[in-house]
Amino acid sequence: MLRKIFIDLLSTAVILLFFSNTPFIWAQNSQNDPETAASSQVTVKDGLKNLSLGTFEQSPCSPTIPSSFLDGIIISVPQSDIIIEQGKRAVVPIFGYYLIPVLAAMDGPPLTIQVRPVDGDTVFSGEIVEEGVNEPVEPPPMNAPRPDRDALEGVSTGGYFNIDAQRYLQYNMTPGSYKVIVSFAGLDSNSVLIHITSTK
Repeated sequence: MLRKIFIDLLSTAVILLFFSNTPFIWAQNSQNDPETAASSQVTVKDGLKNLSLGTFEQSPCSPTIPSSFLDGIIISVPQSDIIIEQGKRAVVPIFGYYLIPVLAAMDGPPLTIQVRPVDGDTVFSGEIVEEGVNEPVEPPPMNAPRPDRDALEGVSTGGYFNIDAQRYLQYNMTPGSYKVIVSFAGLDSNSVLIHITSTK
């Protein structure tokens, strides 16, 4: 994911250099509302049908983006509980969208998921690293032009992600309730609540 974001940012910057009158996404100002409500209306079963987690494009489960949304991250989860067989690893789908100032994305902390059990104080986190078919094969050329940072002022970059939260955590999410947020470049998403139950 980090390589993809870097290449996306570099590509955006190069385009801006050559087409300085054609902005990618111009943000009027930077704000983030952690309380933004965003939840998917689909079930876990329906949400995962024909959808591979670990992909980075819009999906039927992606959160609805408010027309007033500027910079930040919005995440959603399926409405139904996540049910796992005893002794099995939970698959915890999180669907999201980010719109981040380019300079903040270049300089700030990477895309990270944070999970806290509702009945505990410990926060477990992990960087969301892209793997598999969407990962760029070729790194950016060493002689690629470097943009003037002033040209990137006020420009944002955005994208979707569909992930299995458990994949990026060392902590094994057992049955219970969890508060989940995703952060990127110093901005936090809205908080979502997920419930994991097990079969008897």
